[in-house]
Amino acid sequence: MKKIYTILVASVSMLSAKTYVGAQIGASYMNPHVKIKGQDFNTRTRQKMLLSFDKSFPMKSFSFGGLVGYEFGGFKIVSPFVEADYNHINKSKEFTDLDYNTEYNALFAENLKVKQNYSVGVMPGVNINITDGFSAVVGVRLNVASYTVTASHLSDDGIRSVNYKSKNALAFGVEPTLGAAYNISKFASFRLTAGYNISRQVKAVSDYANSPGFKNNGVSASVSIRPRGVNLRTAVIVEF
Repeated sequence: MKKIYTILVASVSMLSAKTYVGAQIGASYMNPHVKIKGQDFNTRTRQKMLLSFDKSFPMKSFSFGGLVGYEFGGFKIVSPFVEADYNHINKSKEFTDLDYNTEYNALFAENLKVKQNYSVGVMPGVNINITDGFSAVVGVRLNVASYTVTASHLSDDGIRSVNYKSKNALAFGVEPTLGAAYNISKFASFRLTAGYNISRQVKAVSDYANSPGFKNNGVSASVSIRPRGVNLRTAVIVEF
């Protein structure tokens, strides 16, 4: 019994975790890949038309935030860790006067706007010791990002409220991440990471074309996003 107790104590000691916190800034090149689906209407033939329109939305943005994590000790070369982070973004981009079809269609003066709000992530990973004070970082960041998507139709008398919608959407993603960390003191380090985020498609606006004229002709337009992009982050980390 004493031997088993000794082994358990030794195991817990080996797997003791170091708590750390950090502040980080980042830059990203993200494309929400906006897709509009529904039904348009040919004003000449008076026939309904299937609507499927894709719009590239490349967005360059900067972010700032913080992180907190645990690194498990007792390992010589590879040290597992898990951390949580928050990044504030607040970047938007808008396209106006878009024509969804080249024919005599009803949806020919459309406005689309996408705003990045924030992202929250959890990343399990490992630090791989290369030399004394320098290590490689490998992880997979599981994240959710908040977007605000706005869609509207511009008519002769402006944008009517029945043809305008602005909704928040949460996009869940996976971000394989590589990086490097350098110890600047016994308790502080500098870290640089790069990740490629892949998010699933999510419907943001169910249907924004709701005027009587549109509804009588069977017109509808829903907006979805499918974000993809690169994130670069620099962090200063302090251990306890």
